[in-house]
Amino acid sequence: MDASDERDGPRPTLLTKTTSGADGAVQRVEGAHAPGGAVPPAGHPPDFHRLVFQQELNEVYLLLDFVSGRPDKHFADLNGKIADPAHDGASMTTSEVIQRVSSLRYPPDKPERENAQDAAFLLLVKDALNVLAYPARGMTIAYTTMFMEDPSEVATNRVEAARTAYPSLYASATAFRKIKDRLAWLGLIVTVLSAILLWQVTYGAQLAARFDEAKRNDTLTAAKVHEELNKQRSARKDTPYDLQRVCNLRSDRKDTSDDERDSTIQQLCGEYAYRHAQLCVAVADVGQYSQYWLFRVATALLPMHDPEPALSCGAGVDDSPDPGKRGRQEDAQSIAGVLTMMSNYLLPILFGLVGTLAALVRGVQDKVTDSLLSPRDRTLAFIRLPLGMVAGVCVGLFLSPENVAARTAGGIGSFTISASGIAFLAGYGAEAFFRALDGLLGRVFSFGGSQSAAQK
Repeated sequence: MDASDERDGPRPTLLTKTTSGADGAVQRVEGAHAPGGAVPPAGHPPDFHRLVFQQELNEVYLLLDFVSGRPDKHFADLNGKIADPAHDGASMTTSEVIQRVSSLRYPPDKPERENAQDAAFLLLVKDALNVLAYPARGMTIAYTTMFMEDPSEVATNRVEAARTAYPSLYASATAFRKIKDRLAWLGLIVTVLSAILLWQVTYGAQLAARFDEAKRNDTLTAAKVHEELNKQRSARKDTPYDLQRVCNLRSDRKDTSDDERDSTIQQLCGEYAYRHAQLCVAVADVGQYSQYWLFRVATALLPMHDPEPALSCGAGVDDSPDPGKRGRQEDAQSIAGVLTMMSNYLLPILFGLVGTLAALVRGVQDKVTDSLLSPRDRTLAFIRLPLGMVAGVCVGLFLSPENVAARTAGGIGSFTISASGIAFLAGYGAEAFFRALDGLLGRVFSFGGSQSAAQK
């Protein structure tokens, strides 16, 4: 959209003069709009006068206001860069340029020749100020000013000047401001949801890892007890072999000599009782987690069995009123699989979206700070949202869920955080991420061609 297109639109509503001309340049222009509906002098196209002496003049006022408020830009750079229309070959000082700009009015009331000189002068000043304000331009300054307008307050002179300079951009700036507010709220909601989900997945991964460790320790301790029982059975044929019975009998025996003789088994039974209690707690925690509403939503979307409440610790399937029901120990691997799916795909998508929203809001903030916001940023915002989600999905594609599920004891928790972090970075820098994919694509699919070229 060029400058001429941006200026198309209905004629702006003229402002009412409420103060004297000493209140500022923009107010003097506003005061010149209204009285009696004055018309341009005969022989001058009204549209041209409106474009130059109304819209261009207000844009120049915005540029002057922008430059005067920037510590890194100075009006002194205008010295000698604007030709004096009244004196051939002479140039104007900064003070003379500002004074002449402040004397211009709409509609112009001077002879045609002087109006032409003023128009040429105004366009030269606009060009010089755009160079001085770079990378900002008059259009971006006006658009940023309208974007930052507070609808609940009366429009300031600066906002009215921006509306007059670019009347067709006011609707776009207003709509973009509403989109920005909605994106900010969306980012907050998605961030909270992602944090809760990350919390739950990380906690579930830790429970699965603790279950694996407790199960392994319980099995190893039981093996030690059986090994010691095998040794004693070789000496005493009446030594019980059932693990639960042996450890329970040791606490009921009153024969001190037997206790002293079997102190090794007594010690192993104590260790087994502790390890088995740890396993019972781990099983209970995993089972309780499988009944949590967030996990139940995930299982409802997947073709898997419904995890059942746990049996009492140490009970078998045959002890259940319904032998067809599984216990929580058997559900542990299924729970680990669901957590892996969430870690590889669901969380990266959400954190990719969070990164994209953060980049959008931060990008708008940076452009508002430097008055660089333009209408195309509104369109780019809608383009970046799906790109961020796609980048999050790609993170799951480049990681192997099978490898993560295989190392449950030490991998799920750290993997969850790593994948989510990569997805956030991919969403935050979606352009850089896809440029990296373009480079990877070139290396992968040009490898064969490079070898052929090298052989030739």
